[in-house]
Amino acid sequence: MTASFAYSARVSNLTDAQLEELKTELLTELRRLRAGSTLGTPRHDVRTQSRIKLILEALKRVRAGVYGICLICRSPIALDRLAVIPETKTCVHCV
Repeated sequence: MTASFAYSARVSNLTDAQLEELKTELLTELRRLRAGSTLGTPRHDVRTQSRIKLILEALKRVRAGVYGICLICRSPIALDRLAVIPETKTCVHCV
């Protein structure tokens, strides 16, 4: 991911505890996917590889301090959306 987040004056509306919980969820899912998917599907099929990439990008945003910010409109992403799809890049309005 090469996008620069320096332009964004808006910050996420997540608390430190929420951010830590979502980060833990991302890391847990990443470990699960890397270990092999369930239901007997191939270990690294296209869908799994795509999801791993999205999770790694989300973790980069966490480290950069911009996780939970929509990459399109730069508004905070709702916690409800992040709880369901923690690797999401966009708010529900920009999907």
